[in-house]
Amino acid sequence: MATNIERTLQQLAESQLLLMKRMEANSLPSYPVNRAIAPQQTAQNFYGTGGLFADCALDRPVLNAMLSPTNTIANDIPVIPTRDSLVKYGFITDIADAGAGPMDYPCDDPPQVGDVSACFASFGIGRLEYSTETLEVDELIMRAHQGIREDLYFVGDIRGVSAIPSDRELDRGAILGGAVNRQMQLWGRSTQKTLNYWFWNGDPTAGPQNGAHGGWKSFWGLNSLIADDYDDKDFVTGTNCAALNSDVKDFSTAEGGGVVGVDGIYEWMQELEDTIYQRASYMNVLPARWKWVMHPILWGQIVKHLPCEMLSDTCSTPNNPNASVVLNVNDGGGGFANMTLREQMKSSMTIDVNGRTYEVKLDDFAPITKTVGQNEYTGTIFFVPYTVGGEDVLYWRNVDYTLFDQALSPLPGNQTDMLGWTDGGRYHFVIQHNGRCFIVRGKVQPALVFRAPHLAGRIDGVKVRTLQTKPLPDTTPA
Repeated sequence: MATNIERTLQQLAESQLLLMKRMEANSLPSYPVNRAIAPQQTAQNFYGTGGLFADCALDRPVLNAMLSPTNTIANDIPVIPTRDSLVKYGFITDIADAGAGPMDYPCDDPPQVGDVSACFASFGIGRLEYSTETLEVDELIMRAHQGIREDLYFVGDIRGVSAIPSDRELDRGAILGGAVNRQMQLWGRSTQKTLNYWFWNGDPTAGPQNGAHGGWKSFWGLNSLIADDYDDKDFVTGTNCAALNSDVKDFSTAEGGGVVGVDGIYEWMQELEDTIYQRASYMNVLPARWKWVMHPILWGQIVKHLPCEMLSDTCSTPNNPNASVVLNVNDGGGGFANMTLREQMKSSMTIDVNGRTYEVKLDDFAPITKTVGQNEYTGTIFFVPYTVGGEDVLYWRNVDYTLFDQALSPLPGNQTDMLGWTDGGRYHFVIQHNGRCFIVRGKVQPALVFRAPHLAGRIDGVKVRTLQTKPLPDTTPA
Protein backbone atom coordinates (compact mmCIF):
# COMPACT_ATOMS: atom_id res chain seq x y z
CA MET A 1 0.00 0.00 0.00
CA ALA A 2 1.13 3.55 -0.40
CA THR A 3 3.77 4.76 2.02
CA ASN A 4 1.78 7.74 3.27
CA ILE A 5 -1.12 5.43 4.13
CA GLU A 6 1.17 3.26 6.17
CA ARG A 7 2.88 6.18 7.88
CA THR A 8 -0.54 7.61 8.64
CA LEU A 9 -1.95 4.42 10.10
CA GLN A 10 1.16 3.11 11.79
CA GLN A 11 0.37 5.22 14.85
CA LEU A 12 -3.33 4.46 14.73
CA ALA A 13 -3.40 1.86 17.50
CA GLU A 14 -1.67 4.14 20.01
CA SER A 15 -3.73 7.14 18.92
CA GLN A 16 -6.98 5.31 19.63
CA LEU A 17 -6.16 5.19 23.34
CA LEU A 18 -5.35 8.91 23.28
CA LEU A 19 -8.59 9.55 21.41
CA MET A 20 -10.69 7.80 24.04
CA LYS A 21 -9.13 9.92 26.77
CA ARG A 22 -9.77 13.12 24.80
CA MET A 23 -13.38 12.19 24.28
CA GLU A 24 -13.89 11.59 28.01
CA ALA A 25 -12.08 14.79 29.00
CA ASN A 26 -13.73 17.09 26.49
CA SER A 27 -17.14 15.42 26.33
CA LEU A 28 -16.83 14.93 22.59
CA PRO A 29 -19.75 13.14 20.94
CA SER A 30 -19.20 9.42 20.58
CA TYR A 31 -18.70 7.98 17.12
CA PRO A 32 -21.60 6.22 15.46
CA VAL A 33 -21.59 2.48 16.05
CA ASN A 34 -21.52 0.42 12.90
CA ARG A 35 -23.26 -2.84 13.79
CA ALA A 36 -21.26 -4.58 11.03
CA ILE A 37 -18.12 -4.05 13.10
CA ALA A 38 -17.41 -7.12 15.21
CA PRO A 39 -17.40 -6.69 19.01
CA GLN A 40 -13.86 -8.09 19.14
CA GLN A 41 -10.81 -8.30 16.89
CA THR A 42 -11.23 -10.49 13.82
CA ALA A 43 -8.08 -9.31 12.03
CA GLN A 44 -5.32 -11.88 11.92
CA ASN A 45 -2.85 -11.54 14.79
CA PHE A 46 0.79 -12.32 14.04
CA TYR A 47 2.31 -12.20 17.53
CA GLY A 48 -0.58 -12.61 19.97
CA THR A 49 -1.68 -15.90 21.50
CA GLY A 50 -2.37 -18.33 18.66
CA GLY A 51 -0.89 -15.86 16.17
CA LEU A 52 0.48 -16.93 12.82
CA PHE A 53 4.10 -16.22 13.80
CA ALA A 54 3.85 -16.63 17.59
CA ASP A 55 6.71 -19.12 17.60
CA CYS A 56 10.01 -18.18 19.23
CA ALA A 57 11.80 -20.83 17.15
CA LEU A 58 11.14 -19.02 13.84
CA ASP A 59 14.07 -17.53 11.99
CA ARG A 60 13.69 -13.98 10.70
CA PRO A 61 13.11 -14.43 6.95
CA VAL A 62 9.64 -15.64 5.93
CA LEU A 63 9.72 -16.76 2.27
CA ASN A 64 6.82 -16.17 -0.05
CA ALA A 65 5.52 -19.32 -1.80
CA MET A 66 2.36 -17.66 -3.17
CA LEU A 67 1.89 -16.74 -6.84
CA SER A 68 0.94 -13.08 -7.25
CA PRO A 69 0.53 -11.12 -10.51
CA THR A 70 3.55 -8.90 -11.17
CA ASN A 71 2.92 -7.54 -14.69
CA THR A 72 0.22 -5.14 -15.82
CA ILE A 73 -0.03 -2.24 -18.25
CA ALA A 74 -2.66 -0.71 -15.94
CA ASN A 75 0.15 1.08 -14.09
CA ASP A 76 1.89 1.97 -17.35
CA ILE A 77 -0.57 4.72 -18.26
CA PRO A 78 -1.19 8.24 -16.84
CA VAL A 79 -3.62 9.01 -14.02
CA ILE A 80 -5.52 12.27 -14.46
CA PRO A 81 -7.56 13.71 -11.53
CA THR A 82 -11.17 14.60 -12.25
CA ARG A 83 -14.34 15.81 -10.58
CA ASP A 84 -16.61 14.84 -13.47
CA SER A 85 -18.93 11.85 -13.16
CA LEU A 86 -18.88 11.27 -16.92
CA VAL A 87 -16.02 11.59 -19.40
CA LYS A 88 -17.19 12.02 -23.00
CA TYR A 89 -15.18 12.35 -26.21
CA GLY A 90 -16.14 13.02 -29.83
CA PHE A 91 -14.80 11.51 -33.06
CA ILE A 92 -15.24 12.77 -36.61
CA THR A 93 -16.35 9.70 -38.54
CA ASP A 94 -17.22 11.13 -41.97
CA ILE A 95 -17.58 14.24 -44.13
CA ALA A 96 -20.20 13.83 -46.82
CA ASP A 97 -19.13 14.54 -50.40
CA ALA A 98 -20.34 17.68 -52.11
CA GLY A 99 -23.27 17.56 -54.51
CA ALA A 100 -22.75 16.22 -58.01
CA GLY A 101 -21.24 18.40 -60.72
CA PRO A 102 -20.26 19.78 -63.10
CA MET A 103 -21.90 23.24 -63.32
CA ASP A 104 -23.26 24.04 -66.79
CA TYR A 105 -22.98 27.85 -66.60
CA PRO A 106 -20.64 30.07 -64.59
CA CYS A 107 -23.52 31.64 -62.67
CA ASP A 108 -25.43 28.43 -61.90
CA ASP A 109 -25.69 27.37 -58.26
CA PRO A 110 -22.59 25.30 -57.42
CA PRO A 111 -22.83 21.95 -55.60
CA GLN A 112 -22.96 22.30 -51.83
CA VAL A 113 -20.42 20.75 -49.50
CA GLY A 114 -21.51 17.87 -47.28
CA ASP A 115 -22.06 17.68 -43.52
CA VAL A 116 -19.71 16.35 -40.89
CA SER A 117 -20.70 13.14 -39.07
CA ALA A 118 -19.59 12.47 -35.53
CA CYS A 119 -19.64 9.69 -32.96
CA PHE A 120 -19.46 10.11 -29.19
CA ALA A 121 -18.12 7.71 -26.58
CA SER A 122 -18.89 8.05 -22.85
CA PHE A 123 -16.71 6.68 -20.05
CA GLY A 124 -18.40 6.46 -16.66
CA ILE A 125 -16.60 6.73 -13.33
CA GLY A 126 -16.38 3.45 -11.43
CA ARG A 127 -16.48 2.87 -7.69
CA LEU A 128 -14.68 0.21 -5.65
CA GLU A 129 -14.55 -0.12 -1.86
CA TYR A 130 -13.12 -2.65 0.58
CA SER A 131 -12.67 -2.58 4.34
CA THR A 132 -10.18 -4.08 6.74
CA GLU A 133 -11.21 -6.71 9.25
CA THR A 134 -12.11 -5.51 12.73
CA LEU A 135 -9.18 -4.40 14.89
CA GLU A 136 -9.30 -3.97 18.66
CA VAL A 137 -7.12 -1.39 20.38
CA ASP A 138 -6.00 -3.67 23.23
CA GLU A 139 -5.15 -6.60 20.95
CA LEU A 140 -2.94 -4.54 18.67
CA ILE A 141 -0.21 -4.15 21.27
CA MET A 142 -0.27 -7.66 22.76
CA ARG A 143 2.07 -10.56 22.06
CA ALA A 144 1.89 -14.15 23.25
CA HIS A 145 4.98 -14.07 25.49
CA GLN A 146 8.33 -12.39 25.93
CA GLY A 147 10.17 -14.91 23.77
CA ILE A 148 8.30 -13.98 20.57
CA ARG A 149 10.60 -12.15 18.17
CA GLU A 150 9.14 -9.23 16.22
CA ASP A 151 11.89 -8.76 13.64
CA LEU A 152 10.54 -11.16 11.00
CA TYR A 153 10.38 -10.03 7.39
CA PHE A 154 8.93 -11.32 4.13
CA VAL A 155 11.19 -12.40 1.28
CA GLY A 156 9.19 -11.79 -1.89
CA ASP A 157 6.26 -9.62 -2.87
CA ILE A 158 3.02 -10.73 -1.21
CA ARG A 159 0.84 -7.84 -2.31
CA GLY A 160 0.93 -8.07 -6.09
CA VAL A 161 1.14 -5.36 -8.72
CA SER A 162 -0.80 -2.09 -8.53
CA ALA A 163 -3.32 -1.05 -11.15
CA ILE A 164 -3.34 2.68 -10.37
CA PRO A 165 0.28 3.61 -9.60
CA SER A 166 1.14 4.63 -6.04
CA ASP A 167 4.06 4.56 -3.64
CA ARG A 168 4.37 1.58 -1.36
CA GLU A 169 6.76 0.26 1.27
CA LEU A 170 8.67 -3.00 1.15
CA ASP A 171 6.87 -6.10 2.34
CA ARG A 172 9.24 -6.15 5.32
CA GLY A 173 6.91 -3.45 6.72
CA ALA A 174 3.94 -5.80 6.45
CA ILE A 175 5.21 -7.57 9.55
CA LEU A 176 7.15 -4.80 11.26
CA GLY A 177 4.44 -2.19 10.81
CA GLY A 178 1.89 -3.83 13.05
CA ALA A 179 -1.61 -5.17 12.59
CA VAL A 180 -3.05 -1.96 11.14
CA ASN A 181 -0.46 -1.81 8.38
CA ARG A 182 -0.91 -5.48 7.60
CA GLN A 183 -4.64 -4.95 7.20
CA MET A 184 -3.99 -1.94 4.97
CA GLN A 185 -1.72 -4.03 2.74
CA LEU A 186 -4.43 -6.67 2.48
CA TRP A 187 -6.85 -3.87 1.58
CA GLY A 188 -4.41 -2.75 -1.12
CA ARG A 189 -4.05 -6.27 -2.46
CA SER A 190 -7.80 -6.76 -2.80
CA THR A 191 -8.36 -3.31 -4.31
CA GLN A 192 -5.57 -3.49 -6.86
CA LYS A 193 -6.34 -7.08 -7.85
CA THR A 194 -9.95 -6.19 -8.62
CA LEU A 195 -8.95 -3.01 -10.48
CA ASN A 196 -6.48 -4.97 -12.62
CA TYR A 197 -9.20 -7.49 -13.44
CA TRP A 198 -11.60 -4.69 -14.34
CA PHE A 199 -8.90 -3.04 -16.48
CA TRP A 200 -9.29 -5.90 -18.95
CA ASN A 201 -12.70 -7.38 -18.16
CA GLY A 202 -14.68 -4.50 -16.67
CA ASP A 203 -18.35 -4.48 -17.64
CA PRO A 204 -20.83 -1.97 -16.14
CA THR A 205 -23.67 -4.36 -17.08
CA ALA A 206 -22.22 -7.43 -15.31
CA GLY A 207 -23.94 -8.27 -12.03
CA PRO A 208 -20.88 -9.58 -10.12
CA GLN A 209 -19.03 -6.30 -10.81
CA ASN A 210 -21.82 -3.85 -9.98
CA GLY A 211 -23.99 -3.30 -6.93
CA ALA A 212 -27.73 -2.90 -7.41
CA HIS A 213 -27.63 0.64 -6.03
CA GLY A 214 -24.18 1.88 -6.96
CA GLY A 215 -22.09 0.50 -4.11
CA TRP A 216 -19.73 -0.96 -6.67
CA LYS A 217 -19.58 0.40 -10.23
CA SER A 218 -17.30 -1.09 -12.85
CA PHE A 219 -16.00 0.59 -15.99
CA TRP A 220 -15.52 -0.80 -19.49
CA GLY A 221 -12.33 -2.86 -19.72
CA LEU A 222 -9.86 -3.02 -22.58
CA ASN A 223 -11.33 -6.30 -23.86
CA SER A 224 -14.54 -4.41 -24.64
CA LEU A 225 -12.82 -1.24 -25.87
CA ILE A 226 -10.52 -2.91 -28.41
CA ALA A 227 -13.34 -4.37 -30.45
CA ASP A 228 -15.09 -4.31 -33.83
CA ASP A 229 -18.68 -3.76 -32.71
CA TYR A 230 -18.75 0.00 -32.06
CA ASP A 231 -21.94 0.41 -34.05
CA ASP A 232 -23.70 -1.71 -31.36
CA LYS A 233 -22.17 -0.38 -28.13
CA ASP A 234 -24.50 1.25 -25.61
CA PHE A 235 -21.94 3.85 -24.51
CA VAL A 236 -21.39 5.06 -28.08
CA THR A 237 -23.84 7.34 -29.93
CA GLY A 238 -23.78 9.20 -33.22
CA THR A 239 -23.32 8.43 -36.90
CA ASN A 240 -20.98 6.01 -38.67
CA CYS A 241 -19.69 4.68 -35.33
CA ALA A 242 -18.33 1.59 -37.08
CA ALA A 243 -15.46 3.90 -38.05
CA LEU A 244 -14.23 3.41 -34.47
CA ASN A 245 -13.84 -0.36 -34.91
CA SER A 246 -10.50 -1.87 -34.01
CA ASP A 247 -8.72 -4.27 -36.36
CA VAL A 248 -9.68 -7.67 -34.91
CA LYS A 249 -8.21 -10.89 -36.34
CA ASP A 250 -8.79 -14.54 -35.40
CA PHE A 251 -5.60 -16.61 -35.57
CA SER A 252 -7.54 -19.83 -34.96
CA THR A 253 -8.76 -19.63 -38.58
CA ALA A 254 -5.20 -20.23 -39.83
CA GLU A 255 -4.54 -23.48 -41.68
CA GLY A 256 -2.85 -25.22 -38.77
CA GLY A 257 -5.53 -24.23 -36.24
CA GLY A 258 -3.75 -21.13 -34.97
CA VAL A 259 -0.85 -22.91 -33.26
CA VAL A 260 2.31 -20.83 -33.01
CA GLY A 261 5.15 -22.78 -34.61
CA VAL A 262 2.77 -24.46 -37.03
CA ASP A 263 1.17 -21.28 -38.37
CA GLY A 264 3.30 -18.17 -38.79
CA ILE A 265 2.23 -15.49 -36.29
CA TYR A 266 4.68 -12.83 -37.50
CA GLU A 267 2.87 -12.39 -40.82
CA TRP A 268 -0.35 -11.71 -38.94
CA MET A 269 1.40 -9.14 -36.76
CA GLN A 270 2.80 -7.49 -39.90
CA GLU A 271 -0.65 -7.27 -41.49
CA LEU A 272 -2.19 -5.86 -38.32
CA GLU A 273 0.53 -3.25 -37.83
CA ASP A 274 0.53 -2.21 -41.48
CA THR A 275 -3.25 -1.78 -41.54
CA ILE A 276 -3.35 0.34 -38.40
CA TYR A 277 -0.29 2.39 -39.32
CA GLN A 278 -1.83 3.21 -42.69
CA ARG A 279 -5.04 4.27 -40.95
CA ALA A 280 -3.09 6.64 -38.74
CA SER A 281 -1.25 8.00 -41.76
CA TYR A 282 -4.46 8.71 -43.70
CA MET A 283 -5.99 10.30 -40.60
CA ASN A 284 -2.95 12.59 -40.25
CA VAL A 285 -2.46 11.72 -36.59
CA LEU A 286 1.16 10.57 -36.79
CA PRO A 287 3.39 10.41 -34.85
CA ALA A 288 1.74 7.80 -32.66
CA ARG A 289 3.13 5.37 -30.09
CA TRP A 290 1.93 1.77 -29.91
CA LYS A 291 2.96 -1.20 -27.79
CA TRP A 292 2.45 -4.92 -28.29
CA VAL A 293 0.76 -6.37 -25.19
CA MET A 294 0.27 -10.03 -24.30
CA HIS A 295 0.35 -12.55 -21.46
CA PRO A 296 3.87 -13.66 -20.39
CA ILE A 297 3.14 -17.27 -21.38
CA LEU A 298 2.32 -16.20 -24.94
CA TRP A 299 5.44 -14.08 -25.24
CA GLY A 300 7.66 -16.82 -23.78
CA GLN A 301 6.64 -19.22 -26.56
CA ILE A 302 6.10 -16.79 -29.45
CA VAL A 303 9.58 -15.30 -29.10
CA LYS A 304 11.03 -18.76 -29.76
CA HIS A 305 9.49 -18.81 -33.24
CA LEU A 306 9.59 -15.14 -34.25
CA PRO A 307 13.29 -15.05 -35.27
CA CYS A 308 12.86 -17.96 -37.67
CA GLU A 309 9.81 -16.34 -39.23
CA MET A 310 11.46 -12.92 -39.38
CA LEU A 311 14.66 -14.22 -40.99
CA SER A 312 13.11 -16.62 -43.51
CA ASP A 313 9.69 -14.93 -43.93
CA THR A 314 8.18 -18.33 -43.14
CA CYS A 315 8.96 -21.41 -41.09
CA SER A 316 6.46 -23.84 -42.60
CA THR A 317 5.20 -24.83 -46.01
CA PRO A 318 1.54 -23.82 -46.61
CA ASN A 319 0.41 -27.26 -47.81
CA ASN A 320 2.25 -29.24 -45.15
CA PRO A 321 2.53 -27.43 -41.80
CA ASN A 322 4.50 -30.32 -40.29
CA ALA A 323 7.18 -30.35 -42.98
CA SER A 324 10.73 -29.43 -42.00
CA VAL A 325 12.20 -26.18 -43.29
CA VAL A 326 15.95 -25.69 -43.48
CA LEU A 327 17.06 -22.19 -42.56
CA ASN A 328 20.61 -21.37 -43.58
CA VAL A 329 21.81 -18.06 -42.15
CA ASN A 330 25.36 -16.72 -42.05
CA ASP A 331 25.75 -14.17 -39.28
CA GLY A 332 29.51 -13.73 -39.55
CA GLY A 333 30.64 -17.25 -38.92
CA GLY A 334 28.71 -18.09 -35.76
CA GLY A 335 25.63 -19.51 -37.42
CA PHE A 336 23.46 -18.43 -34.50
CA ALA A 337 21.42 -15.61 -36.06
CA ASN A 338 18.16 -17.17 -34.94
CA MET A 339 19.21 -17.49 -31.31
CA THR A 340 20.92 -14.08 -31.31
CA LEU A 341 17.80 -12.33 -32.57
CA ARG A 342 15.67 -14.19 -30.04
CA GLU A 343 17.86 -13.17 -27.13
CA GLN A 344 17.95 -9.57 -28.35
CA MET A 345 14.15 -9.40 -28.35
CA LYS A 346 13.91 -11.05 -24.93
CA SER A 347 16.46 -8.75 -23.32
CA SER A 348 15.24 -5.52 -24.95
CA MET A 349 11.52 -6.44 -24.86
CA THR A 350 11.15 -4.95 -28.33
CA ILE A 351 10.17 -6.27 -31.74
CA ASP A 352 10.66 -4.86 -35.24
CA VAL A 353 7.56 -4.99 -37.43
CA ASN A 354 7.50 -3.50 -40.93
CA GLY A 355 10.67 -1.55 -40.24
CA ARG A 356 9.37 0.03 -37.02
CA THR A 357 10.49 -0.92 -33.51
CA TYR A 358 7.86 -1.46 -30.82
CA GLU A 359 8.05 -2.15 -27.09
CA VAL A 360 6.53 -5.41 -25.85
CA LYS A 361 4.60 -5.21 -22.57
CA LEU A 362 3.57 -8.23 -20.52
CA ASP A 363 0.35 -8.36 -18.53
CA ASP A 364 -0.63 -11.18 -16.18
CA PHE A 365 -4.28 -10.09 -16.42
CA ALA A 366 -4.42 -10.24 -20.23
CA PRO A 367 -6.82 -12.96 -21.38
CA ILE A 368 -5.44 -16.50 -21.51
CA THR A 369 -6.98 -19.95 -21.03
CA LYS A 370 -5.41 -23.37 -20.53
CA THR A 371 -6.68 -26.38 -22.42
CA VAL A 372 -7.83 -28.96 -19.89
CA GLY A 373 -5.45 -31.87 -19.62
CA GLN A 374 -2.86 -30.38 -21.97
CA ASN A 375 0.10 -28.01 -21.81
CA GLU A 376 -1.65 -25.72 -24.26
CA TYR A 377 -2.64 -22.07 -23.76
CA THR A 378 -4.78 -19.77 -25.89
CA GLY A 379 -4.65 -15.99 -25.61
CA THR A 380 -4.71 -12.68 -27.46
CA ILE A 381 -2.00 -10.38 -28.77
CA PHE A 382 -2.94 -6.69 -28.52
CA PHE A 383 -1.57 -3.72 -30.46
CA VAL A 384 -2.37 -0.80 -28.17
CA PRO A 385 -1.94 2.93 -28.92
CA TYR A 386 -0.65 5.01 -26.01
CA THR A 387 -0.31 8.40 -27.71
CA VAL A 388 -1.73 9.71 -30.99
CA GLY A 389 -0.60 13.02 -32.45
CA GLY A 390 1.08 13.82 -29.14
CA GLU A 391 -2.12 13.22 -27.14
CA ASP A 392 -2.54 10.50 -24.50
CA VAL A 393 -5.29 8.16 -25.66
CA LEU A 394 -5.19 5.51 -22.91
CA TYR A 395 -5.29 6.71 -19.31
CA TRP A 396 -7.07 6.66 -15.97
CA ARG A 397 -9.44 9.41 -14.84
CA ASN A 398 -9.58 9.24 -11.04
CA VAL A 399 -11.86 11.19 -8.70
CA ASP A 400 -9.74 13.78 -6.90
CA TYR A 401 -10.65 13.59 -3.21
CA THR A 402 -8.50 16.63 -2.40
CA LEU A 403 -11.31 18.78 -3.78
CA PHE A 404 -13.67 18.02 -0.91
CA ASP A 405 -11.70 16.59 2.01
CA GLN A 406 -8.47 16.78 3.98
CA ALA A 407 -5.58 14.36 4.14
CA LEU A 408 -6.00 11.43 6.52
CA SER A 409 -4.73 12.59 9.91
CA PRO A 410 -1.89 10.62 11.54
CA LEU A 411 -3.22 11.34 15.06
CA PRO A 412 -7.03 11.47 14.95
CA GLY A 413 -8.32 13.81 17.62
CA ASN A 414 -11.90 14.55 16.65
CA GLN A 415 -14.66 13.16 14.50
CA THR A 416 -13.58 14.94 11.32
CA ASP A 417 -10.18 13.26 11.56
CA MET A 418 -11.80 9.88 11.05
CA LEU A 419 -11.78 10.28 7.27
CA GLY A 420 -9.49 11.65 4.60
CA TRP A 421 -7.51 11.01 1.43
CA THR A 422 -4.07 9.62 0.63
CA ASP A 423 -1.81 9.29 -2.43
CA GLY A 424 -2.46 12.82 -3.62
CA GLY A 425 -6.22 12.31 -3.49
CA ARG A 426 -6.51 8.98 -5.31
CA TYR A 427 -7.85 6.98 -2.34
CA HIS A 428 -10.32 7.92 0.39
CA PHE A 429 -10.56 6.29 3.84
CA VAL A 430 -13.08 6.25 6.66
CA ILE A 431 -12.34 4.86 10.13
CA GLN A 432 -15.47 3.49 11.81
CA HIS A 433 -15.75 2.59 15.49
CA ASN A 434 -17.69 0.27 17.72
CA GLY A 435 -16.35 1.06 21.17
CA ARG A 436 -12.64 0.21 21.09
CA CYS A 437 -13.05 -1.86 17.92
CA PHE A 438 -12.69 -0.27 14.52
CA ILE A 439 -12.39 -0.95 10.80
CA VAL A 440 -10.81 1.09 8.02
CA ARG A 441 -12.82 1.47 4.80
CA GLY A 442 -11.02 2.53 1.63
CA LYS A 443 -12.54 3.68 -1.66
CA VAL A 444 -11.33 4.56 -5.16
CA GLN A 445 -13.37 5.93 -8.10
CA PRO A 446 -11.59 5.48 -11.46
CA ALA A 447 -12.57 5.51 -15.11
CA LEU A 448 -10.56 3.87 -17.89
CA VAL A 449 -10.53 6.16 -20.93
CA PHE A 450 -9.58 4.85 -24.37
CA ARG A 451 -9.82 7.44 -27.12
CA ALA A 452 -8.36 5.58 -30.11
CA PRO A 453 -10.07 2.20 -30.56
CA HIS A 454 -9.87 2.64 -34.34
CA LEU A 455 -6.06 2.70 -34.05
CA ALA A 456 -5.87 -0.46 -31.95
CA GLY A 457 -5.82 -4.11 -32.92
CA ARG A 458 -5.91 -7.61 -31.53
CA ILE A 459 -5.15 -11.12 -32.72
CA ASP A 460 -7.42 -13.59 -30.92
CA GLY A 461 -7.09 -17.37 -30.78
CA VAL A 462 -3.29 -17.46 -30.50
CA LYS A 463 -2.42 -20.95 -29.27
CA VAL A 464 0.96 -21.99 -27.83
CA ARG A 465 2.15 -25.38 -26.63
CA THR A 466 4.66 -25.79 -23.83
CA LEU A 467 6.78 -28.68 -22.61
CA GLN A 468 5.29 -28.44 -19.12
CA THR A 469 2.52 -26.70 -17.23
CA LYS A 470 3.32 -23.03 -16.59
CA PRO A 471 2.58 -21.15 -13.34
CA LEU A 472 -0.56 -19.04 -13.54
CA PRO A 473 -1.26 -16.65 -10.63
CA ASP A 474 -4.89 -16.12 -9.69
CA THR A 475 -6.11 -12.97 -11.44
CA THR A 476 -9.80 -13.16 -10.56
CA PRO A 477 -11.25 -10.34 -8.42
CA ALA A 478 -10.29 -10.52 -4.74
